[in-house]
Amino acid sequence: MSFDQLLDDELFEESYSERKDDCITEIGIIIEHILKIKYCTNDRNHRVWANSIKTHRGTFIGYVKWDLGKRRIDRLIKHTSENIEDCYKHGVGLYRRASEDYPDLKEGLSQIPEECPWTLEEIIDEGIDYLLDKIDTMYDEY
Repeated sequence: MSFDQLLDDELFEESYSERKDDCITEIGIIIEHILKIKYCTNDRNHRVWANSIKTHRGTFIGYVKWDLGKRRIDRLIKHTSENIEDCYKHGVGLYRRASEDYPDLKEGLSQIPEECPWTLEEIIDEGIDYLLDKIDTMYDEY
């Protein structure tokens, strides 16, 4: 293996490690904003949160394309999918922190599902209404 190839592989692994964390963060933010749309008692920010979901989906997809562009297997998708509960915990944590400053989010705290109701594919591909309805469907199963 040449020095350039070793250097490229080493730089890729460093970048990949950073991107794994970035992917968890991006999906967490999407989850936070889905929860805000679902549970906020004041709908004034729904459009802002919906736009944020689109933006963070695009950022996540950009990270995945970077990974695929390096001719590696789609490890970022696999890693993020396998760690969807970590993404969910991150998103719920962001929601909880926001609820400390915004009383119109506090009521929703007790209604947030304990486990992530979505797959990674659903979070990235499905419409917001579908994602919101999936939360309601969880309660119908119990």
